[in-house]
Amino acid sequence: MILGTVTGVIGGGIGALFWHALHFAAEARETYPVLLWFLPIGGAFVAWLYRVTKLNKLHGTDLLIESVNEGTRIPFTLVGGIVFTTFVTHLVGGSAGKEGAALQLGGALGYKLGRIFRLKESDLHYITLCGMAGLFAALFGTPVTAAVFVVEFVSVGAVMYAGFLAAVISSFVALWAAMLLGCEYSSFVLFDVPEISVADFSRVLLLALVIAAAAVLFVLLLRTLEHLAAKIRIPELRGAIGGAMLLGGTLLVGSQMYNGPGMDTIEHIIDGGEVPPYAFLLKMIFTAVTLAAGFKGGEIVPSFFIGAALGAAVSPLIGLDPVFGAALGLVGFFCAVSNSTFASLVLAVELFGGDGIVYFAVLCAASFALSGNYGLYVSQRFAFKKYE
Repeated sequence: MILGTVTGVIGGGIGALFWHALHFAAEARETYPVLLWFLPIGGAFVAWLYRVTKLNKLHGTDLLIESVNEGTRIPFTLVGGIVFTTFVTHLVGGSAGKEGAALQLGGALGYKLGRIFRLKESDLHYITLCGMAGLFAALFGTPVTAAVFVVEFVSVGAVMYAGFLAAVISSFVALWAAMLLGCEYSSFVLFDVPEISVADFSRVLLLALVIAAAAVLFVLLLRTLEHLAAKIRIPELRGAIGGAMLLGGTLLVGSQMYNGPGMDTIEHIIDGGEVPPYAFLLKMIFTAVTLAAGFKGGEIVPSFFIGAALGAAVSPLIGLDPVFGAALGLVGFFCAVSNSTFASLVLAVELFGGDGIVYFAVLCAASFALSGNYGLYVSQRFAFKKYE
């Protein structure tokens, strides 16, 4: 409990600084669209920085999973690298989120504190989880989701309950510290939640099938582009080409909707606004190109965008309210790509309240089961094969 509190205080302070930096980057890009023209330079710079600091030999969020599962060392140099490169990615308009940076930043912080406190190897795992939960909560404002997610996503089917108490404390303390430092977070109210009926259960199950298929498509697209990008041996060239592709795509669509994490578009969709029915597919492509090129950040907020846009597009076709469908899509797509069923269900409550919880539960269970053993994190262990 003491170590969770210490980790939360430090993590909340660092998370708040990171939160303000990313918001500054987003506002600067909207105010000065000319920054988009620096996408090729930004991609090359991020690749260069990771190469000279040797951070390109690490595996990002997968390194944290390996650390918790196998005791792999987490270098503290990861902190400065991930913070600065994520800031650059957001500033020039890369389509990436912030959860990857939050988890890596928090994991490195927790691991470093564990070394300072001379914790034994098994306890290093838990303080690493504390750091991850604290930074996740400070950046997203969802403390319970943060705590559940970090103990659930490392090994699918084997929840690390022993670390849950400390992770909960760390996430709530970090959120409190971040709010004291001026961080603000989004939450929504759903007005048109249908009454429980067999017909609507069937519609939600059908939506879960579509979401699961889209999640598999997104993971396969990301892995394919990463494989193709790896054939370009010079990292800086890879980053420049990826940045040029993103710039060309932005000019082609004529807006910045698909640049950055896309939280403003998510809020627009949940508030009842309209986006093109193919918006989810374009966000998939922009995000896959961004990450394959070597830009840093994460996949979760773009996944929220993809899920919300997909849910809003499909729901009217199957008889669901588009706003409720967007909320279902956001939660279900996150569940399918992260393989975190219970964290997704808690996310639904923290973002949308308790209304429709039965439908969210069915959606999470179905999208998890139907998406197969695919996921954003290569090092994620599966205790079972879903199709069996």
